Amino acid sequence: MTIRASNGKIIIRDTLTISSQHVYYRLRGTHHAPGTPGETDAYGNPLPDDNTPNTAEKALNDLWFYSNPIFVRNVNNAVGIVNHRGANFLAPENTFASAQKALEHGVEWVEVDVRTSKDGVLYNFHDMLLNRTTNGTGFFHHLTSEEIDKLDAGSWFGEEFAGERIPRMADMLDSLKGKAKVYFDVKDCDPQQLVNLVREKGFENDSFFWFGSINRQREFLNIAPDLKIKVNAANVSRMKEWLEECYPVVPAIVETGVRNITPEFRSFCRSHGIKIMAIVTGAETSTYRDALLLEADMINLDRPEKFQEMLREF
Repeated sequence: MTIRASNGKIIIRDTLTISSQHVYYRLRGTHHAPGTPGETDAYGNPLPDDNTPNTAEKALNDLWFYSNPIFVRNVNNAVGIVNHRGANFLAPENTFASAQKALEHGVEWVEVDVRTSKDGVLYNFHDMLLNRTTNGTGFFHHLTSEEIDKLDAGSWFGEEFAGERIPRMADMLDSLKGKAKVYFDVKDCDPQQLVNLVREKGFENDSFFWFGSINRQREFLNIAPDLKIKVNAANVSRMKEWLEECYPVVPAIVETGVRNITPEFRSFCRSHGIKIMAIVTGAETSTYRDALLLEADMINLDRPEKFQEMLREF
């Protein structure tokens, strides 16, 4: 600790170790000399009050100053980072390469998009059509697994990724086991087949699921009520509707825009044990900071490398 006077002010500087995710500090000082019986220890630190009545006069006489609390949020561990389609600004989306880049930048969750080939094999692929991110054409579900396995899903992004393949979901889960948890964005598949694969690969406690189809979501909840689902909502009214829709299951996570995280929304979700996941697209670091300050539990983002830069500057 260092203490110095400057322009009539006393400045006290110390380095503290953050011991938990959320903590607050309050500074208290006394004007008693070190070693004052019943007041300070040998270093001048105030002693706890004894059993004598602690009158206002005594309390005021004990203190030199008493600061307001300083609340500290440990941003390094405050939120779970969900990487949308893997680190898709560093490598082609939904590939082993983008998942590896995500891991290199410390993400906790990797998002995968679930689609099914013509012969019933589950893959990690976003679009209905192959055209945008592969050298193939047409609908994904019109091709067999043998045909899909031959496609190039990397050259469109850069020459160094030529020959990158569309991952089979089973292989993707094997590559992430013990390294990251998985967010399943279910586009097109049989829910029972997906549940079987998740249990087979040991991801039942390290995953959550979102369905674009409400009917598929209902089917999933009937099959696996123990697995976690995510819903999307912008306000408390919509959350109440989801609680009715999913009953008796309570959604584990709600995804929403940063501006929707009001005190009312946050209080409602926490009272029901629902985590808030802020969706942040692009690389505007101020939005990352906003999500932290508004106490989102998770952030779904495209650029983990930019999030790391923001943390270093925060």
